[in-house]
Amino acid sequence: MTNPILQILVQSISKKEPSLTKVVFDLDSTLYDVTPRTERILKEFCQDFKGQYEKETKAIELAGSKSSDWGVDQVLQRAGLAKVEFKFISLIKDYWHQRFFTNEYLVYDVPYKGAVRYVQSLAKAGVEIYYLTGRDIARMGEGSKKQLVSSGFPLDNKQSFLVLKPHRKMNDAEFKKNWLLEKSSEPHQTIWFFENEPVNIRQVEMDLKHIQLIFFDSSHSGRLQSPTHIPTIDSYEFEEVCEG
Repeated sequence: MTNPILQILVQSISKKEPSLTKVVFDLDSTLYDVTPRTERILKEFCQDFKGQYEKETKAIELAGSKSSDWGVDQVLQRAGLAKVEFKFISLIKDYWHQRFFTNEYLVYDVPYKGAVRYVQSLAKAGVEIYYLTGRDIARMGEGSKKQLVSSGFPLDNKQSFLVLKPHRKMNDAEFKKNWLLEKSSEPHQTIWFFENEPVNIRQVEMDLKHIQLIFFDSSHSGRLQSPTHIPTIDSYEFEEVCEG
């Protein structure tokens, strides 16, 4: 079923100068479902530590991962392991963190339904596409480029671009806000920003009120509640705009 918000964006672009429109997408949990990445990591964890933590790893296998999970906290809660010994909690979280933010595990991500076709249609209309992500260059730069290309997302460094954090310790919200601030300083620009993390949305909303925000309702950190006052989508299904 077509989401009217997506349709409005495509139609508005067709009525304006496309080169003056920039559409910016976050990656994790906005264009890509990262659930399979976490599933793979947890599967390997259970294989590696089954002998040492047979009961706990079996519970994790039964609990599985869900698309609404953020990190491993919800998995541990479903498995009844949220209050087990700190040593185990620290072990599994470190194991996940050391692998989740790496090039190697990005191959397990899956684009959300309709995402590739939708971004392709925007690029075809002539707008500039940016993938503005909290991933950093050193750990996830090469993998992110390969991931986008293999998935079919446009990435040519002429009309479509990948923007990563220069350093892993940079704050995601500040990094994205500052980048959007720089881009929005260009005259006569219209910028749309698709993002799943309410903390990032709040930062942009406070300082850059002219940015057109779209909340992608998937999973997030829970540090802030999901916004209810801005356009919201949970898929990228839409109908092509036919000319003539």
